[in-house]
Amino acid sequence: MLRLTNAARAQAGAPPLTLDADLSRAAAAHAELMAEHRQLSHQFPAEPELLERLGSQANSPLDSVAENVAVAADARRAHDALMHSPPHKKNLLNRCTTRWGWRWRSAARCCTSWRISPTSRRIPLPRRPRVPSATRSNN
Repeated sequence: MLRLTNAARAQAGAPPLTLDADLSRAAAAHAELMAEHRQLSHQFPAEPELLERLGSQANSPLDSVAENVAVAADARRAHDALMHSPPHKKNLLNRCTTRWGWRWRSAARCCTSWRISPTSRRIPLPRRPRVPSATRSNN
């Protein structure tokens, strides 16, 4: 998935993303919840907000976070579906993001991916209401 995303970013003139193990662990936890619930969602009841989930996993302060979730037969199809959705594509190609965490849950055919931009200080981001849309981005 990272190879596919970085190839698309290179075509768009965006720098490559670096895989972040801590963010990938956080993505894995969310992918497991989607598998348990058998549902695609950005947030489940009693699950902390995205920024709270990532805050404990980030190695440096964050100034933006973007999340994509998908269900597909494999990672390539998930990537293709996300690239054909304008809001998801925008998240994938954002030039400001530098690190990426993701998890593919093959049994459930779902994946969660997050991209973040580091900053020199933590910028409090407003809490957003849960939105049942295909994508949610906090910038």
